Amino acid sequence: MMETMFSGSVVGIYIAPEAGAPMESRSEVEALANKGLDGDRYARAEGKFSGHKRPDQQRAVTLIEREALLAIFTEYGIELGEELTRRNIV
Repeated sequence: MMETMFSGSVVGIYIAPEAGAPMESRSEVEALANKGLDGDRYARAEGKFSGHKRPDQQRAVTLIEREALLAIFTEYGIELGEELTRRNIV
């Protein structure tokens, strides 16, 4: 059986320095192994949901497709800015 390969591009990088703080756009950021993005609240285990992960749910970053945001706009007329998704990578 042949595997299907997908490719994509990073079009946005966002971090929040503390829980509840607005997401800040970055042109580049250092990824810290098993922690997250340098400067982000979750990399320091200070996010709202820090400590709520089960052992089988180890996540260091969160992602969302730009196409998903476009679909929300197309289907529901809701324009949701990338930073409002509170995801690290778009």
